[in-house]
Amino acid sequence: MPKKLPSVKGLMNNAIPASVEAAAQPEQEKTPSQARDPAEKETADKAQPDKQQKKPVRKPAKTAAPKTAKETAPTPQKTTAKPAGTKPEKPVETQAEIQPPATEALFTAWNRFLKGSGKFLSSATERSRAEMPGHLLTARDFLAEMPGRVRTAWDFFAEMPGRARTARDSLSRSWGQATKLASETNLESVKALAVERAPSVRTAVAKSLTAAEPDHRKLLAEYLGSMILTIAVISPLILSHNVFGASVPMALVMDALAVAFVYFVLIEVLGPVSGCHVNPAITAAMIATGKIDARSGRRYILAQFIGGLSGTVVSHLMFFGEGFFSLFTVSDTVRTGGAYLSEVFCTFLLILTIFGCQHRKSKQTGLIVGFLVGGLMITVSSTMFGNPQVTLARMFTFAIGGVRIFDGLVFIVAQAAAVWLAVFVAGHLFGERQTAKE
Repeated sequence: MPKKLPSVKGLMNNAIPASVEAAAQPEQEKTPSQARDPAEKETADKAQPDKQQKKPVRKPAKTAAPKTAKETAPTPQKTTAKPAGTKPEKPVETQAEIQPPATEALFTAWNRFLKGSGKFLSSATERSRAEMPGHLLTARDFLAEMPGRVRTAWDFFAEMPGRARTARDSLSRSWGQATKLASETNLESVKALAVERAPSVRTAVAKSLTAAEPDHRKLLAEYLGSMILTIAVISPLILSHNVFGASVPMALVMDALAVAFVYFVLIEVLGPVSGCHVNPAITAAMIATGKIDARSGRRYILAQFIGGLSGTVVSHLMFFGEGFFSLFTVSDTVRTGGAYLSEVFCTFLLILTIFGCQHRKSKQTGLIVGFLVGGLMITVSSTMFGNPQVTLARMFTFAIGGVRIFDGLVFIVAQAAAVWLAVFVAGHLFGERQTAKE
């Protein structure tokens, strides 16, 4: 059969590579057979009337002449539907679709920046519009106050000459007075005044140094004084009654004499160091009248209670092995009734006596206080405790001078009440507060 001659358009399609054609024409022109719907097919047939009407003329077969490169090129084949299950061919990407990823990221970042800056500028504009009236009012007030400030500054500078003259006159008067005083002052009289005032200055310096030094010496004195006083209260009772078998009245007399003598010695020896309170009731009275500070007073009271308990232990140790084998014994001696009132009376009288001695600056305070305590021990029904630290120490002794814990606590409360009563009466009786003896 005679071969079908290729058309001119077919020769052109064979001469142009498919890649170049795809780049030049992203979307190829569809043939009538490739139209997706009938309307599109009719439009394609009308656009190409020659292709449908013109048919190649069949000619008798001739001797085949050598073909050129154009003739030997394969004719384009029509696309046919592929059977199901085959993979679709990868579409050819055009040059417009191929973009470097870096350029794409740069364009994305630039668009985001433009959007963000637009939002920021719009919000800043709205905020400035909202705040503008307030700024304008502030500026208006500032400008309104400006004339007053200018006038104030002008008045200040206008007064400067007068102030300068006043300062000059003051300096002139001071210089004249200093010159006159220097000319009239006798150097010998100044030296004599310094020599006269020297002892008082030395005393003031010594007192300030004594007040500034640590109070460990005072605390030690209070501890030792409280321990020795407790020994003087407990040991004579054990010795006279438990060891020698003396009667209770005789034992109380011996105890009163021992306490009076020991108390007198303690005041004379430890008085110059700490005042020899050895009694929390006396220390509380001194704090209440401002004779010592509260910080030192609290330390005094703590040292006194520790010293009292130590005195109980030492008293028991001195008679350890003489039929007594205990360091602490809870006392069961009952003291009720009028003993509570007697503790109020004894403590009140003791503190009032001390204030009286300080008021008249007595040099016999130790003797007076010793006789008072010794006499009250054989006078009142409670045998004169009058001291919270001694009361606590006598709660843990087996001597006849002990006191059960409940009664001892009531005694301490009565002694505290007596302190405030004595301070009140002393303030009205003596009329002034004296500095505690150190």
